[in-house]
Amino acid sequence: TLSKDGYADPVRLVMKRTSRITMRVQSRSGAGLVGVPIAIFSGAPGQLNFTKSTDADGRATFEISPSSEYGCFLVLAPGYAAMIAGLPVTMEEQAVEVNQAGGSIALEYPPPSASAYPMLGQGGCRLMPAMLAGFSRSRDKNLFPNMTPGDYALCLFSEVNGANIQGPCKSGSLAPYGNLKLAVELPGGGK
Repeated sequence: TLSKDGYADPVRLVMKRTSRITMRVQSRSGAGLVGVPIAIFSGAPGQLNFTKSTDADGRATFEISPSSEYGCFLVLAPGYAAMIAGLPVTMEEQAVEVNQAGGSIALEYPPPSASAYPMLGQGGCRLMPAMLAGFSRSRDKNLFPNMTPGDYALCLFSEVNGANIQGPCKSGSLAPYGNLKLAVELPGGGK
């Protein structure tokens, strides 16, 4: 809007690029899986952005923070092993192949508190076991019977002056149909 004399105060227009991750959840044969629930999470305690399901072709698109280089997802395809997937931000669609051969992960950790909360990680992604239990509908909040084989780490974190500080960790590899137990203690021996 211009004033009567034809001048306007300087206006600054800012354009922001949106970042998206588009994935196609598929079986080993390459068939897209319909209606697969996928949760995107930030890796910070208690922060879950949202959940959506794949479309008729097995695709789902998530908008993420423009400053993020990758997104972390929990893929829960019925009849397949649950998967924690870290996907880079790209303009290309990415295939996420789910596996039917899962294994069991048992976790032991001290009761969560502000000074020590557990996070289960795979790749560059991590989430609280309670969040995983809620989405996988596990009856035991510390036992996850059908997880994708791979390398996992259970770590205790604490928040100091707004920063997350990593404490003791235990890592291991889960084989197809195998069992993995990860246990961490507070410094000084407290579970």
